[in-house]
Amino acid sequence: MKSVKVGHLDIPKDYFELDKINKETICFVLMENILNMIDKKFPPHINRFELMNDLLDASIQTNVEEETYEVAQVLKDIKDIINEKRD
Repeated sequence: MKSVKVGHLDIPKDYFELDKINKETICFVLMENILNMIDKKFPPHINRFELMNDLLDASIQTNVEEETYEVAQVLKDIKDIINEKRD
């Protein structure tokens, strides 16, 4: 699979110590940043949420392979929120 670098996201160091509401708030901010990066780098006819879902899958896999499990978990939390909202 060919990869596309969309951008860099910073995750707060204390993310795993936060309560659920604060974690979700951070995830929503990160989702908004991801969508903004997608808007800048891809044509408007692309489905932003499908692309974000694909990017999250690829990023989770890459971070697991690189043993950056903390980042992978935050990305999975974002993906879980997306899927929860779709149901």
